[in-house]
Amino acid sequence: MNTETRNTLCFAGAAVVSVVLALVVNSSGTPSQGNQARNLGKPFYGDFSSLNAKSLKLVVFNEGAFEASTFEVKQQPATQLYVIPSHHDYPADAEGRLAKTAASMNGITRGYLQSQNKKDHEKYGVLDPSEANSFSKGLGRRVTLKDTDNTVLADYIIGMKVENANSDDSTERYYVRTPDDDDVYIAECKIDLSAKFADWIESDLLKVEGDDITHLTVDNYSFDEKTMTAADREVSTLSRKDFSDKWKLEGIKDETEEVDADKLRELVSSLDDLKIVGVRPKPEGLKPDLSLDLEFIKSQGQYIRVERSLQLSGFFAVRKDAKSTPKVFANAGEVHAATKAGIVYSLLFGEVFTGSDLEIESGFDGGKEKKDADKAEKKDDKAEKKDTDSTLLKTNRYLLVHARFDPSYLEPLAAEPVEPKKPDAKKPDAKKDDAKKDDAGGCDNGDLLAQAADKKADKKADKKAEEKPKPRDVVAEYEAALKKYEADKKKHEADKKAYEQKIKDGLEKAKSLNRRLADWYYVISDENVAKLKLDRKLIVKAKETDKKDDAATPPATNPLAVPKKSAPKKSAPKKSAPKKS
Repeated sequence: MNTETRNTLCFAGAAVVSVVLALVVNSSGTPSQGNQARNLGKPFYGDFSSLNAKSLKLVVFNEGAFEASTFEVKQQPATQLYVIPSHHDYPADAEGRLAKTAASMNGITRGYLQSQNKKDHEKYGVLDPSEANSFSKGLGRRVTLKDTDNTVLADYIIGMKVENANSDDSTERYYVRTPDDDDVYIAECKIDLSAKFADWIESDLLKVEGDDITHLTVDNYSFDEKTMTAADREVSTLSRKDFSDKWKLEGIKDETEEVDADKLRELVSSLDDLKIVGVRPKPEGLKPDLSLDLEFIKSQGQYIRVERSLQLSGFFAVRKDAKSTPKVFANAGEVHAATKAGIVYSLLFGEVFTGSDLEIESGFDGGKEKKDADKAEKKDDKAEKKDTDSTLLKTNRYLLVHARFDPSYLEPLAAEPVEPKKPDAKKPDAKKDDAKKDDAGGCDNGDLLAQAADKKADKKADKKAEEKPKPRDVVAEYEAALKKYEADKKKHEADKKAYEQKIKDGLEKAKSLNRRLADWYYVISDENVAKLKLDRKLIVKAKETDKKDDAATPPATNPLAVPKKSAPKKSAPKKSAPKKS
């Protein structure tokens, strides 16, 4: 083999090696220019209207969990309302939330091809969470949007956020891929994505303004399951005219006690800001007013199922006798709040429990998740068991709520004005009366002149003599009274119309509230419950006395007490305030 042939073979071998190295490098995650240019700047999915999005499904794998958590929102075809299937079909009534989320996922483009290697998925946090197990790392968030026909509008796996080298660059970039493609791209996106239950619902439970609350009844008791009665009962009834008025408590000792305004302010504020953190469906057969529907519950088995559901949440149905309608009592008392609009909210506090966010929001179903947890604990009780962070476990309490309208809490309507009585048509003739008096008295003109002179003298002598009142003009008085009556009647008719409208509005609002509240056990933070269930000793405090007034007021003395003798003082006595006995 000559030199020229040898050189040719060497160059050929080097070229082969270069190609192989290029393929190896490219397969290891460094994209080639051709591959990068293939989809650069193209959207993952074509543009779609956010109004076409009728369902959203989010799959995430929370740290410490044993299976993926799924959060879903979808429209019910029959009612056109959005519900949350993962949370017992609770209404997703956060206005415009789905459209806003869908709009944030529309038009996301491929900015840069980061990797084509499936092995890099963990590195960039784009592993599919729906296919992972509890030991997987690098899991992303998978979010899927569909339309009415269940056609996919967008389906992303969102990975780790890309750190910006330039501190002035505030653009949000993430590693993104689609479930059917191994290619990982860097994409600019500002996704408004949330799997928090509270972000998708109307979390304000009562929807009441604290300033509108004018009456409170704090009914503290504990339920005795043996006797099926409320034990250690203490009822505190409070009222005020409006938000600027002081609270008054029935049975308070006004001389020495007063209502603690700070505690009441905290209680009212808690009602105003009471938030939903979880829900559970109530059993069929329980009416919105929390009484049992005996027309629906036809069998003993149905009654037992309703009773069992109540008891598991800390509520008890009690009958006075076999014919009476069962009344629901709570494990930890009740609070009733009435507004100036006549809406009365009744809150019954049930069983307390502790759990993770997912358990609080939708309940622990005791299914696969619990079985996996039990297996994991038995597999290695100590070696791989992680310490539970106590801050992740929150104490909460079940709550039953219902609303009703009571017109007695409205400002009362004034009495209807009474029409004035018309005076008699015949009027006395003053001239004839005077003539009759002259004839009856038998006085001559001389006597009259003398009397007039005497009267004139008396007036001059007595400067304080009062002038005679003018005779009443009954006709003018009647006309003035009639004018006032007509104005009062017109105002009363307007007030009556407004009062009737308040009743109509109150009935409709109570009905609307119960449509939302009637089907659910709610879960609220036990911290809020502590602020609502105030004992009387916390509501009442000793009345503060004015020290200046006390010092100026001499002490009361006993008139029967014998005065004590005191030793004579050497110096001249000084005047001082009386000493307290």
